[in-house]
Amino acid sequence: QDLKNQDRQTQLVIGASSVPGQCLMPELMAEYLALYPDSHYIQLRGDSIRIHQYLAQGKANLGFVGVATTPKEYNYHPVAEDRLVLITANKEPYQTLHRQGVSGLDLLNMPMILREENSGTRQEMERYLMRNQISVEDLNIIAQIDNPEAIRSSVSRGLGVSIMSVLAAREYLLSGQLLSFELGDQGAFRKIYLCWRKDALLNPTEKKFVRFILDRPLVTTEI
Repeated sequence: QDLKNQDRQTQLVIGASSVPGQCLMPELMAEYLALYPDSHYIQLRGDSIRIHQYLAQGKANLGFVGVATTPKEYNYHPVAEDRLVLITANKEPYQTLHRQGVSGLDLLNMPMILREENSGTRQEMERYLMRNQISVEDLNIIAQIDNPEAIRSSVSRGLGVSIMSVLAAREYLLSGQLLSFELGDQGAFRKIYLCWRKDALLNPTEKKFVRFILDRPLVTTEI
């Protein structure tokens, strides 16, 4: 680690699953470092399961995850409220379907690109499908990709559709590269959490960062 020789009392080692790592942490860390310019951080990436492993192994004391798996052992503080939508290329026939107000639930027969099984997005998607009595095996899966950026790019080029969080798709939606379809009246929602082990001994900078997060308003992901 390039920063290992610097003062560990001002160092943060933070694990982050894909969506919070790419779409939430840059904003949070810019804000934090503006307040505490003597701090520095190392970011470890992985899916939500991998981030919990980093915390369990002591490779990081703090992590951003999309699923609260073990509340008996970890503190989970919600940082953002997110919802899942079905994303498509901004081209026909999806443009016409979008104008008609078609639900994403009606587009699940399209060629589908999925996240990896251990991602928080994938787990929430599977819960949504179960509520609608749909199995993953019922989908026309053409690819499984562990990188949200690669999924966004593939969908924008018309390779298939995908179920993705608004937080992850936001920039592509605002730029007009993608269209989003709501997943029915009930929809699919999830939270992104800052988590840390209940028995972890946090250094002063880690405690300061936790306080910074606790004092912030919840991030919402409206388009």
